[in-house]
Amino acid sequence: MFGKAVAATAALGITLTIAPSASAAQDEPLELWFEPVAAIVVEDDGLWRGSPFSGNSFEVHARDNTEYTEDGVHLFLSLPPQLHVSGYDGDRWNCWDVDGGIECTNPDTVVPEEEWPVLTVRFNGNDWITDSLDVYGHNDTLGDAHFGVPFVMSQSGT
Repeated sequence: MFGKAVAATAALGITLTIAPSASAAQDEPLELWFEPVAAIVVEDDGLWRGSPFSGNSFEVHARDNTEYTEDGVHLFLSLPPQLHVSGYDGDRWNCWDVDGGIECTNPDTVVPEEEWPVLTVRFNGNDWITDSLDVYGHNDTLGDAHFGVPFVMSQSGT
């Protein structure tokens, strides 16, 4: 399901709408967003700039924005192929590498307006990259959601 969304996005050249705060719209039933942790600089226009010289990491957040209790969430993180994922972790997250990124599930039940546990993704890169970091989420009741940020990395670090 998620692979087709990524392929369609790339094939159609859809432009991502980016909020400088890296936060998704709060009126969506399933809200997704990223927060930088290490070696990533977020510029005023929302562009994320990774460092080729040190470990990069970011957090993935998912929240139930409804008035109902929800069970479990499934995420697909679409990452540029030049990135080398060095790890991912978070309470009760089960993740595995797939073509084009990482798939993760968390079985936790969350109450209204609560987040699932934070998922941290660590990566390195040693190539020029102009792409995006994207997360596609699914919950059986809340449906599907997407969040993405433009991402660049250069060997000079600028």
